Amino acid sequence: CQRAGMSRRTFYDLYEHRDACFMDTLRKAFGRLLTHVEEAVGAAGPAWEDRAVAATQALVGALDADRVLARLCVVSAVGGGDEAVAVRRDALNRIVTLIGDVPGSGAPPELVLAGALGGVWELVHCRLTDEPDASLADLGEVAAYLMLAPFAGRRRAAALAGQGST
Repeated sequence: CQRAGMSRRTFYDLYEHRDACFMDTLRKAFGRLLTHVEEAVGAAGPAWEDRAVAATQALVGALDADRVLARLCVVSAVGGGDEAVAVRRDALNRIVTLIGDVPGSGAPPELVLAGALGGVWELVHCRLTDEPDASLADLGEVAAYLMLAPFAGRRRAAALAGQGST
């Protein structure tokens, strides 16, 4: 309250308790993050590969540009209880939906895409917790590769992700 320049009374007029404030802040943070991803995917065009790369680059770029947003969405959401985890899951599902139809594979493609996005999320989480001051920008190509490889194959995924031949 002191850092925000408000009295405790004003705080409790706005929020029932600290967890309510956290959840409100978390929802707004994920809303900001999704706005970045939605704009990028909207500009990417109809090809799912382009949408996947745009979503991944926008996600990593927004988290790299705003470390408070990154820590809140990626690190704090995991330890914030069931409600926070549900907000996180909803946001990730929204990104999967934005990327849209992907080619079929042996498993349901939306589950494979959700798993790939979970891998991207884990890369970012590890960087934020293991190297808090390190840039996330270098994760962009690897993250895009992870999103594409289950569907496009290694070589095509590497080329589309900007990594050249792998």
